[in-house]
Amino acid sequence: MFASAASLKSSGIRILYLENYDWDLGAMLTQGVDVWVNTPRRPYEASGTSGMKAALNGVPSLSVLDGWWIEGCAEDVTGWAIDDAEDEDGEAASLYEKLENKIAPLYSRPNAWARLQQHCIGINGSFFNTHRMLGQYFYNAYFPQMSEEEGIPMAVDVMAGERGNAPAAHNAASEEGVPTLQ
Repeated sequence: MFASAASLKSSGIRILYLENYDWDLGAMLTQGVDVWVNTPRRPYEASGTSGMKAALNGVPSLSVLDGWWIEGCAEDVTGWAIDDAEDEDGEAASLYEKLENKIAPLYSRPNAWARLQQHCIGINGSFFNTHRMLGQYFYNAYFPQMSEEEGIPMAVDVMAGERGNAPAAHNAASEEGVPTLQ
């Protein structure tokens, strides 16, 4: 991995590897963050879990519309989108314009900023979470023939059963060949 990363050095890509990254280091890196700034090149955002974690902790994002932020951005409610521009200079101008004209004035009003933080938790934190993500992955991979209303609750129950706290046992299949709960 290190050799591959080193070979990219001449390409202008900068890589920072955090050895032994764990919960404690993640918490140390994110505590005290007021705005989560994320500027990946479209369409290379991996999944956006760091921005989701920030939202769950009341931190609004300022990001390009890529990855999770396409769905998670409610402009001026959960954060801000960096406008798509023809080049990096245009996107940088959008970033600085939002920082100066939207974010800084709002941040200077503590009650308004606290309300924005509540929106981040209430809107994005309640939707972009591991519970929903695992349910969707499980549903899409194992129950694609079912509606989302049927599949996601079943996926959640199956996962709960694997943890030993399911409310009911599972049959292998129903008459239609679709797994069901007893």
